[in-house]
Amino acid sequence: AIRNALSQTVVASRVREIEVNTDSDYVVAYVKWECGDKRDIDTEAAYVAWAASQSGEIIKVLGLWCVNSNDTKLYSAQIGREGFMRIAKRSIPRFARSRYVRLFQGVKRGPHK
Repeated sequence: AIRNALSQTVVASRVREIEVNTDSDYVVAYVKWECGDKRDIDTEAAYVAWAASQSGEIIKVLGLWCVNSNDTKLYSAQIGREGFMRIAKRSIPRFARSRYVRLFQGVKRGPHK
């Protein structure tokens, strides 16, 4: 479901990895994509989070990060279900940098591990 939703976004061709850990009742999903323009990272992150909201009731937390061509993380964050359920796809271009960016936690920018 998350892969299908991602296929309808601007990051569709750059998704590198999707993992959903269902080992416990608290399901965590992870998405890694190749970063586009660094000015668009918040917008891309919002699209990834929106995709998690399209996966039904299963995912509780989403970990997401984008990498450069050398696989170095340039952005990473987490967002809980309450946060990603508030993201409306049609509003992402307008609100990604002003409103939706505040829904993400543990945000790291720039090269890191």
